[in-house]
Amino acid sequence: MAQQDSPCKSICKYNVQRYCIGCGRHMREAQYWYRLSPEEQEDVWQALPERLMAMDRGELGGFRRGPYET
Repeated sequence: MAQQDSPCKSICKYNVQRYCIGCGRHMREAQYWYRLSPEEQEDVWQALPERLMAMDRGELGGFRRGPYET
């Protein structure tokens, strides 16, 4: 399996639980995207729609930015 394109939407702002409010990846997933195996990248891609819906419902920290975010 080949490496996946990044789901980045060039927003890169993280909420209080450190999920990107643009693409839904956790900060660690975004930081190490190109070090993840293709299978790990696919797993992240599959999780993103539910994560973004959970954030919309106010779960996973919602869309509120973290205190470390400027």
